[in-house]
Amino acid sequence: MPLSTISWGLRLLRDFPDKSISPFRAWISPILVKTIFELISALNEQKATILLVEQNIRQALKIAHQAYVLKTGKIVMSGRGDELLADEEIRKAYIGERVSKR
Repeated sequence: MPLSTISWGLRLLRDFPDKSISPFRAWISPILVKTIFELISALNEQKATILLVEQNIRQALKIAHQAYVLKTGKIVMSGRGDELLADEEIRKAYIGERVSKR
């Protein structure tokens, strides 16, 4: 397949040395991520509806009014962002935090 027919995204994946890390994620500066979430929050405050698909679950749930957790393409949990962020199962499975027994 000629290089000219391969999409930019596929070329990034092909050339990225560590396939376990998304090349897009690795190259986005933290300042840019912060700016993007500030813009999304500002739009959200203006009552705009936004569909956000994000790997940074902690940041996404902080600003989400309604969130859906997908596992193998199926909704396994839904609720307000702050509720899901406080959920022990979500924190353990998706945020990687150890949850202490109360």
